[in-house]
Amino acid sequence: MLIKVKKVWLGHVSVRDYIVKKCIKEKEDLTIDLYGVTKTYSYRSLKTHLANTTPNKFHSKYNGESYSLIDFPWTSTLY
Repeated sequence: MLIKVKKVWLGHVSVRDYIVKKCIKEKEDLTIDLYGVTKTYSYRSLKTHLANTTPNKFHSKYNGESYSLIDFPWTSTLY
């Protein structure tokens, strides 16, 4: 699954938890794209990243669902 993100915060990019859980359930790798720079995380390694879930819950302004963010380390020469 390809996810596009727009910002890096303190060396991490954030992805919504339901996206990561869907990749684990469907045994699909997660590819994160930040302005053309991509990194791929295997679905097996995504379980370890679930520990990086933020304790805060956010609410979608489109459908009202709540979600948490999962942080992935991001190092790039561009950012």
